[in-house]
Amino acid sequence: MNSQSEKNTQFVYKIGLNHIFLMICFSVIALLYGFISNFSLEAKIESLVDSNLKKVRRCPISYKKLTLSYIFPGISFRNLELDGACFKGSDGLMLNNVETSLGFPSFSPLGPSLNTTIKDKYSLVNISSAHSVSSHKIRIESNKLSSKTFDSLLNDFKVEGLFKLTSVSELTKKNLKSLLINLKSNNLVIPSQTINSFDIPKLDVKNFSLIAELSGKDNLNIKKFVVGDERSPLRANIEGKVTLNTRRIQNSELDLNIVVKFSEQFLESFGIISLFLDSSKQDENGFYTINVKGPLSRPKHTVIKK
Repeated sequence: MNSQSEKNTQFVYKIGLNHIFLMICFSVIALLYGFISNFSLEAKIESLVDSNLKKVRRCPISYKKLTLSYIFPGISFRNLELDGACFKGSDGLMLNNVETSLGFPSFSPLGPSLNTTIKDKYSLVNISSAHSVSSHKIRIESNKLSSKTFDSLLNDFKVEGLFKLTSVSELTKKNLKSLLINLKSNNLVIPSQTINSFDIPKLDVKNFSLIAELSGKDNLNIKKFVVGDERSPLRANIEGKVTLNTRRIQNSELDLNIVVKFSEQFLESFGIISLFLDSSKQDENGFYTINVKGPLSRPKHTVIKK
């Protein structure tokens, strides 16, 4: 009899512990829910974001909607717009969806890391970044970067095509410490357009490959810059450096050597270019070597005989 009573007591005791455990869980969940709902965490973060964005007067940024994710801490923006002032006079940039979430801690530099995705109906860009008090490392990758996404940044110059991008950079508090860019496309087209009163015919360039690396504070070395191939209306191989002026990009200094060849069809449709070229300075394969120097806004060229 006593044995049966002890078993019943143990059973009731176990049931009681289960109930207590469940009650604690529900209480914690209810407390968290009440905290979030009563204190409106999302509204507070939105207010904090808005107040900080207003301080960035040189680059006004706005968005349509902000949402938070709690399981994997993060924040997402719908229709995030960077004003044209951010890009020195262009029409600005609209990003349909920007999502950022907290990643695993970084050891180099020591601090938190973020995983960011930028996407619209044309492009998908992934950004991984690590941050410390003194430095930031950023890696940007995209296998689907459409010209339609950044078309507004190019002002009057238009291009069409799908690009692949890899970029690795490190920033300190004040300077860009290092940068490596690898940008390529196999379907680049420059549509017909008018630039500085010149009518440019449609150029089905196809091949495009750029590899550039920052050395020192502001020297961007062009390691590889290939435009076009045997099928293209023009073929060019460009080497040299660009001394960057990060405050006024148009004042960046060029020092480039361009080896270029134009197809007969291109010369017929854009005959004015012949006024700037001396056919006696072509090499045996029909290529010109052109040295380009000066500010990006007013470059000067010299055709060199090889």
